Order: sequence, then C-alpha cells, then structure tokens
Amino acid sequence: MGLDAVVIGSIVGVLITILVFGYIAYEVVKKMDETQSDD
Repeated sequence: MGLDAVVIGSIVGVLITILVFGYIAYEVVKKMDETQSDD
C-alpha cells in the first residue's frame, strides 16, 4: 500500500509538472504570435 501511494503520488506530480510547463509554453507561444501579428 505504501509503495503504491508513493508511485501514484510521483505519477500525479509528473503529470502536474508536464501540464504546468505545457501551459506556460502555450502562453509564451501565444504571446510570441501576438507580437509577430502586431508587427
């Protein structure tokens, strides 16, 4: 049970990290596209 909880927690942590970095990358790309379209 203990190991399962650790594994599940690690997977959830990795998924959250990927989602956060993906969201940040998406926002950066969107801002870059906006600045390019403004020019």
